Amino acid sequence: MGNKFVWILAGLLAVGGALFIVKVTLFPSPSNPTRATTDPGRLELKLPEEPVTSVLPKEPDGAGNAADDYEIAFRNYNERKESIRDVVGKYYDMFALKTRPTDEEISRLKRVADPIRAASGKKDMQYYFVKTPQVMASPYLPVEAADFQDVMTVPLMLAAYEFVQGKERYGEAEKYLFDIFIAGYHMLNERARTEIVIRGIGLERLACAELGKLYIAWGKPDRAAAVKKYSDGMMDFSSTLREFDGDVIWVLTRPGDNIGPEPGDVSNLVLNHKDRCVRVDAIISLGMVKLGASNRGDVKRANELIKLKLDSPDPIERAAAKAAADMSKEDIAKLARAKRQR
Repeated sequence: MGNKFVWILAGLLAVGGALFIVKVTLFPSPSNPTRATTDPGRLELKLPEEPVTSVLPKEPDGAGNAADDYEIAFRNYNERKESIRDVVGKYYDMFALKTRPTDEEISRLKRVADPIRAASGKKDMQYYFVKTPQVMASPYLPVEAADFQDVMTVPLMLAAYEFVQGKERYGEAEKYLFDIFIAGYHMLNERARTEIVIRGIGLERLACAELGKLYIAWGKPDRAAAVKKYSDGMMDFSSTLREFDGDVIWVLTRPGDNIGPEPGDVSNLVLNHKDRCVRVDAIISLGMVKLGASNRGDVKRANELIKLKLDSPDPIERAAAKAAADMSKEDIAKLARAKRQR
């Protein structure tokens, strides 16, 4: 009896071990996230450390969609892009008093700057997927981010134009720099894509740097200190997003020639990050996981999350999931080339 029991127990253990091996082999568990997304604060929504009223006289509070005005500014800019760039290209010569824009050139710039000024009075902006196609096509990078950065050279030039005319024009220069800052504020608050937010922070910090110079020349050191404090407070915010963008989400190669980022980190961002722009880019990155992960558990989890986000109530998340679902290895190569050119 005793021997029979031992043989039965041994058989059960052997079968159990075999089933465990089959389960691990055929249905491996997905990877756990790393400290890149599990350390304290890594999944929180980042906000400016200082209020925007440390830079602006008041927070924008106007009704309407600021994107309507930015759209006009973009259209006017693109209609005469080369001639506008020629004027903006005189920026440093103008500071050196080697040249001065003509009245016609200033009028040309103001056709772009005036609708930007109108946008700066409005509280909210919904540009992405409202003024752009509701699709994320390969290579998936939001060209709108660079468009905003490009067109803001116009109020920057006009601020400089007002500044070189003397102290009595400093107030006008200040207004143009506020316009740049508010464009960045709008891009940040929309939280559509990580790159748009990063470039929005860049515009805020550019405006703060120029305002600081203006206030020193104007004899307002307290104002210069206030805008510097706001800008310094945005550095950690920007650095965190850049780290996610470059080291966690858009990792195009890994040791062992696998394609894509750490699968556990991507899943963690998709499910748990409180900032939509980070979640959206992480959802797209699921496409790289499904194509390149060596662990079948990670591939399975990526496909499950793509399916989950295809039913998201947020159209931007749905489009990101569609991009991930349709992604090919050729698309990843195209993305890598586009990222190198950024």
